Amino acid sequence: MNALEESREQIAKAEQRLKSLELQVAHYRSLRDQEETMASKINDRILDIAASLEGLEGQRHRIQERVLSCIESEDENGALAGKEELAKLTSDSRRLVDQQIAMKEMMEAAVREAGSLELQQEKVDNAYWKLYEDLRALRYQYRRMGGNLGG
Repeated sequence: MNALEESREQIAKAEQRLKSLELQVAHYRSLRDQEETMASKINDRILDIAASLEGLEGQRHRIQERVLSCIESEDENGALAGKEELAKLTSDSRRLVDQQIAMKEMMEAAVREAGSLELQQEKVDNAYWKLYEDLRALRYQYRRMGGNLGG
């Protein structure tokens, strides 16, 4: 095989690797975008939970006032019902706080994963541009040797 044929073969292999790297870049970009979208959705859920907790706090205050009013008026049934409502409200609040903590942990994990994917994408990007420059040099060398790439 002469030098021109070897050079043409090197160019073909480099072009194939370049296409492969383009697919990897797109893949990592897509994964990173998915992680960022997930983190955004989780953050939205955290905000919803915070709003729900604020609403529960308002309910707690109203129930406590009602219970005190029932105690002052010696309405034991009303006070007992209020106490049960407060217990349920406390349980609901704990459940929401647990969800909020879990969501924050999930969001932190999604942000870490997005960062990791961004680093991987950056490595592939760098490899792509290095290969691109190598391919340009190969093409230039091929043309200097008298080859025609047809375009």
